[in-house]
Parts: sequence; structure tokens; C-alpha cells
Amino acid sequence: MPSQSLDLVPDAITRKKMMVFRFGVMLMFFTSMSKVLVPGAVFDPLQHELGLDAAILGGLNAWYMSAYALSQITVGMMADRWGGSRVLLLGGLSFCIGMTMFPLSSAVWLLRVARIFAGFGGGIVFLGVAKLIADLYPNRFSSILGFSLVISYMGPVVGTAPMVWLVSAIGWRWALLVPALLAVLATTGILSFTPGTFPPLSQKVPLLRPILQVMCNIDMVRLSLASSVTFGSYYALLTVMGKKCLEDAAGFPVKWAANVIMLLTIIVTVCNFLGGTVSKAVRNHYGWAMAGFSSISLLGVFLGWLTLHANLPGGLLCLSYILTCIPAGFFPVYCSMGKDASPARFVTLAVALVNFWAFVAISLIGYVAGVVMRSYENEAQKVGEVLVYPIKAYQGVFIVFIIAAAIGLLSTIGLFRKRKTEPNELS
Repeated sequence: MPSQSLDLVPDAITRKKMMVFRFGVMLMFFTSMSKVLVPGAVFDPLQHELGLDAAILGGLNAWYMSAYALSQITVGMMADRWGGSRVLLLGGLSFCIGMTMFPLSSAVWLLRVARIFAGFGGGIVFLGVAKLIADLYPNRFSSILGFSLVISYMGPVVGTAPMVWLVSAIGWRWALLVPALLAVLATTGILSFTPGTFPPLSQKVPLLRPILQVMCNIDMVRLSLASSVTFGSYYALLTVMGKKCLEDAAGFPVKWAANVIMLLTIIVTVCNFLGGTVSKAVRNHYGWAMAGFSSISLLGVFLGWLTLHANLPGGLLCLSYILTCIPAGFFPVYCSMGKDASPARFVTLAVALVNFWAFVAISLIGYVAGVVMRSYENEAQKVGEVLVYPIKAYQGVFIVFIIAAAIGLLSTIGLFRKRKTEPNELS
């Protein structure tokens, strides 16, 4: 019966696509983990063994995030033409090259190239999985995508405290090779089931004009700015300086600092799982909701600066981290806002652009955070094999976060106020 969806009447090709999808979700676990591995879990070993300063370490994360963002624009526009299996295989190959190359390299330029390959591939993997879900489960797209994101967001959980332990046990190179080799196995599984699943290439479609049509909408511009900075500050805490700040400024042991960062990833995972429910709850009030998220982000980073400035207890620094991470956990809500701000025919493009600007902010704010920390390296003290930064270095980083959060909050003024919002729900 042609009216029935593929998930109800599986044939040989559909069964292959389902296996490709399952391996793709496994691969998403490792692509999500890779976002926090460098420099997060290996900050101190890279600084000690390779002599990399904080700006270079922050830059490694920025290269990854920039490549990820670029993939959303370049490959995102082509996913419908190429098909999910083809896109997923391309992403898996690029990601595995980067992940395997990084722990085998020592030169800074090779480390950067490795992060570019991993970031570009990681973004493509997400697009491939999303396309396969749309093909295989058209009537359950939201629920299947949400479940896939929950699995993938467990990657950063494993990439924090457990990876810190693994690095201390077997060294950073061998520790990073473990997820790299597991990602290779997942990609091999994808490769084994892709024959016969590639659709014929469709006609070319215009690319630049739809992007301009979506981004020329003032609501989309405001939304992109407000939502992206919430991700920027959170990921800088997660990957560049959050763990180090707890150790250097608050006196947390390495294990406990890593556990706090792991807690943030768990909170974000839960928030993503609740994103669909929250989107429905704030329907027709998206402007106020975005202002609320931006206010929570600003409150979190201000509390972090105040804790360091006034030498308040370290528990308040943990609370500031939690407040900063909560708005970053509602990516599905921001996607619903982007869909509502854009023409119905550009729903997928709007979601891709929300994701794109988030990773632009992540790379930019992460890099600036690293530059600020580097400016205080002359005042840092070496304790054993670890470089301990002064408290004012982290105060400077929080000032960067405060400026970004304030700009984000200001951009919500007038957002979605001119008309009632009726978000375009995905089936």
C-alpha cells in the first residue's frame, strides 16, 4: 500500500537504511563526545607535553566548531539531493580521519587540520541522521530525532569525568584513540549497509537566495544572535576553561571539577529531551521565552564573575555554571522559533541556520576566552606539571561572557512582538 510509511512496511532497502541509521546514531554519540574532548579532558597534558598556550588550545576547539558550522551551510543545503546514507557515510569518513589523526600528531598545524576534519564530519553526521529519520519515520520525526539526540548527548557525559580518568590512566594519546577506533567501527557498519541505499541525484536547487530570504527577516536575525551566545558561553565553560576555573580559582580537586562539568552535560541532555514540551508550552510567547532564556544566561555568567570577584564559596560558582548551561539545553525550542520566523518552505534551512550561528558563536567566544587566559600566562604559577592561572584571568573570561549575554538579551527586544506566532510543527 503506497500510502503507508516506510517504518510500517520495511523492504530490503528500508531495512538497510534502518541499519545505517542505527550505526549513524552510534556515530553521533562520538561526534558529540568529540566537542568536549579537546581541549577539555586533555587541557593540562597538551599544555605540558606539547607546550601549547591557552589561546592555541581554545583555538583547537574553535577550528572544530567553525568546521562544524560550515558543514551546516555547505552540506546542509545538499542533504535532500544526496540522501541520508550518502551524507552519513561522507561525514563518518571525515570524522574518523580527524579523530584518528589528532592523537597521532604533535605539530600545531596538524592538530588544527585534524580538528577541522573531525568538526566538518561531525556536522555532516548530524545532517545524515536527520535526513534518514525524515525518510524512515516521517510520522514520528520529532520523537525519533529527540531520542537520537538524547543518545548523542550522552557522548559529552562520557567525554568529561570518565575521559579525565582514562587520560590519567593510559595517557592522552591512547585515551583519544579509544573513541576514534570505536567511531571507525561504527563507520564501517555504515559502509557495510549503504550499497543499494543511495538515491539518484535530483535536480540542482538554488542555494544562496533561500539563505538571504531567511536571514533578511529581522526576527531571525534577533533570534540567531540571542540563541547563539547562550551556546557560546556554555561551550567555553565545557571545553576551554570551566574545569580549570574550578581547579585554579575554587580549589576543586581534578575529579570533582570533572564531575561538575559532567553534571552540566547531563542537565543539557535533560533539557533537550524536554524541548518539545517546552516549545508547546510557550507557543505564541516565543519572544518572552527567548528573553527569559537570555536573562538566565546573563544571570549565570554574572554570578560567576561576582563569585570570583568577591571570593564567594565555590558552590556559587557551580550554581553559575548550571544557570549558564540551562538555556543552552533548549535547542529544540530555538529551532521551533526559527521555523516560525521563516517561510514554511524554508523550515529545514531555518533549523540549519540556527545551528550554524550557534557554532559560529561557540568558536568565536571560545577563542576569545582562550586569548584572555593567555594574556595572564605571565602571572600564572606552575605547580608540578600544571599551570595555575590567577583568579583575574577567569574574571576576564566571565566579563566576555557578560558582554555576550547582554548583547543577546538586548536582541530579544521586540522579538516576535509584531504578530502572533504559530510555529510550524514537524510531523
